[in-house]
Parts: sequence; C-alpha cells; structure tokens
Amino acid sequence: MSISALYLAAGQSRRMGVRKQSLELATNKPLASLALQALKFSSVSHVVVVVHPEDPLSWLPKREKLSASHSFAEGSPVVSIAPCREASKGMAHSIKYGLGVLLEEDPTVEAVCIALADQPFISAERIEELILYWRSQPELDFVATTSGELSEGTPVLMPPAVIARSMFAALMELEGDVGARKLFQSSVFKGEGLTVSDKACLMDVDTVSEMEAAKNHYSKGRIQY
Repeated sequence: MSISALYLAAGQSRRMGVRKQSLELATNKPLASLALQALKFSSVSHVVVVVHPEDPLSWLPKREKLSASHSFAEGSPVVSIAPCREASKGMAHSIKYGLGVLLEEDPTVEAVCIALADQPFISAERIEELILYWRSQPELDFVATTSGELSEGTPVLMPPAVIARSMFAALMELEGDVGARKLFQSSVFKGEGLTVSDKACLMDVDTVSEMEAAKNHYSKGRIQY
C-alpha cells in the first residue's frame, strides 16, 4: 500500500513576528528541517513539502533546494517542493494544494501522512508507528496522534496522522485556517488515536516562549537528525 506525506511548512508565523521556519534550535539546525528529516527516514515513498512562495527556503538542505523533485538515495523518498500561492489564506489551502501536487505525481497513492513543520520533535519512529498501525487496519480512514488529553470526554486527535484515500475528497473541501483535525471529529470517518508516552515530542512551536522551550529540549540531546 503506497503511503506518501504532506509536510506543511507554509505558515506565516504571525505570533512569532518573524518567519520561524529558519530559526535555529541549535547551530545549523533550523526548526522546520527536523520533522522533514524524520519523514525522510520513514517508509513513505514521496514527500510533498508545501511552502509559502515568499519563503527563501534557507532552512532546507542544499540538495532539496537544487531540484523540485528528486530522491536522496536508494530507498529514500522522493521530495517535491510545492510553493502554495494561497498559503496565506490558511492551512486548508496548503493541504489542498499539496494533496493536488501529490496526486498529480502519484495518482495511485492510498494514504498520506500529514506532518507539521512546527512540530520539530516528531520522530521517524513515531511516523512509522502510525503507518504500521494503518497498514494493519486499512479499513480505518485515519490514524492520528493523541497525547491522551480529553476534550468533552474524547481524546484530542492531532498530526502527525495517516489519512486514507477515503478522506481525500473531504480534505479537498476544507476551507480557511482549518486542518485535518476537523475531519477527525466527524462521525462520517472511522479512525483511532495512538497515544504518545513522551508528550514533549508533540511540542508545537508558535511563540517566542515556545521556541525557547524547544531550544532547551533540543539541547538535552533527545533527537539525532
């Protein structure tokens, strides 16, 4: 079963005041580069990196900036850079544009893993866990991540998440600053959430204080990319 990935890195960082993708957790470790590395070490066959057209892409490894679509090495996923002109209208536009690019390049893809550039501590192992769980139960429409926290008695589901082809049409109908989380709440789709033991891996960097916390976490040596 072919599984590819959408890497959403087109946010404008309004709460940070500066474009956060290139901010460094440590020397030569840009924030947005880490979860992309995790995807490259997973079993996805293709990664579409959705970026803002005004992003200078200084956070990308040099080889990724050289070509719009290529594979790093035998067995590694093809990586495509996809500038989304409507990224400023919200996450839904990034998802729809990225999915469109992916389906044009690989019309047979059966599921997509959605990951966010501002979750730097997501690991390849975590992504692989989601993929393997979905492969074992392909009747599921999605397998998402949860920290175990509840909202109105139900688990809070979030990316990274594996989303089956059965949800692609619904993803293409999203509007505004809405992501796949909205669909996880729908009774139309059947899915499950896998709980993480280390909640820090779900750290979402949106503010200056969260960036400082991420730097401190990175300095503890908990990630090797």
